[in-house]
This record gives sequence, C-alpha cells and structure tokens, in this order.
Amino acid sequence: MTNEAEQNVQAEVPSASLSAEALGHVGDAYYEWTLEHDALTWAPHAGELLGISAEQSLSTGRAYAARVVPRKGTTRFEEIVSGGRRDNGQGVAYQIEYVVRDDQGEERWVEDRGRWFGNAEGRPKRAVGLVRIVTHRRQRDEELTYLASYDELTGHLNRLRLRDVLSDSLGDLRRFGRQGAYFVVAIDNLSLINEAYGFDVADRLIVEVGRRLLGQLRSSDVIGRTSGNKF
Repeated sequence: MTNEAEQNVQAEVPSASLSAEALGHVGDAYYEWTLEHDALTWAPHAGELLGISAEQSLSTGRAYAARVVPRKGTTRFEEIVSGGRRDNGQGVAYQIEYVVRDDQGEERWVEDRGRWFGNAEGRPKRAVGLVRIVTHRRQRDEELTYLASYDELTGHLNRLRLRDVLSDSLGDLRRFGRQGAYFVVAIDNLSLINEAYGFDVADRLIVEVGRRLLGQLRSSDVIGRTSGNKF
C-alpha cells in the first residue's frame, strides 16, 4: 500500500467518527439496516439516545421492533416492508414516528427518517437513516390539540368546541323533529372567593362544580365551560 493510500485510509476513520459525534451533538443517530440478514448497524451513541443499553436489542430489526410500542405510530417494518412500494433505482425516502420503550420502561417518541434501496425486483434490500427523540415535541403537539377542544382546568369542552357541538346538535334536532335543552349553570360571587381565599381555592371550586355537574348528566349529554364561572 502506498503512503498516499495509507493516509487516505487513516483520514476516513476520524472523519466517520467526527460525523457520528456531530450527529450526536444535534440529537441524531444514524443506522443501516440490511434486510436480507436482518442486521442493524448503529452509530456508537444510539443506545444512549434511545435509552437501550443491551446490544442485542439493537442488533437486528426484529430485536429493535420488540422495543417498539404497538399501535403508537408507524413502525419501520410497516413503512418499508409492508408499504408495498418499489424502488425504481433511486431509493425510496421515508419519514415516520413511533414509540420505543427504554430500559426504564419509559416511552420515547422517535422520529425515523431515511431512504431504502431495493434489489433487482425493487423490493427493500437495505435502508439507511437517522433517528432522533421527539418526545417533548409530541407532548407539546398533543397538549395543543387537547386545548383546542377542552378546557385546561376542568377537562370539559371549551367555548369554541361546545359551540360546534351545539350547532351539530341543533341540526340533528331539526332534522329528526326532536326537542332538546340548553342549560347555563353559573357560580355566583366567584370574584369574592378569589379575593378572600385566592385563585387556587376558586379553581378547586370550579373543578368540583364541574365534576358534580358531570355526574348528573346522561351519556348522551355534553358539558362545556363557556366562561370563568359558567358551564
């Protein structure tokens, strides 16, 4: 081997190490999945990122899939193998999210994005990609989705969502010639409770009133909080 070739080989090793380190700093870890042998190769810090210390849990696609929580997102196997797509020679890009269970039993949302390449028939043969943990982002998105329809304090429908439900209910009543009722329940002098005992006590009162009202409803009834002291 020439001196120039030796230098090139030596240069490749720190370059790959540097790439893995750089990805680790931004919260990503790369992998390669060879489907024929079901072999998974990961960046050195992948186990730490995923919270999985056992190498055997990351060594094959089947072992890794055992850490994925069912029915929470789209798994890599579902996207690549069961997706029914074919590679036309340029590879097939994918981006999915799913949940893995770490060594402590906690659930971590994973964003998995990459590209798979097919064999002569275009079926999946090899996949390369990156994973990152997106648990906090998913929790924030779910919270925002929840708050779009529900009152944060009581858990009942908020004003906007209640209005939509009432509109749908009125349409059904007209369509089927039925009757319905809309009740407004208010907590009198709530401001005095705020002044005398503080907002925490007033909030507990609101929650308790909402809980008792909910206990009096039929399964077909709905309840919402339309303002600070009104249900």
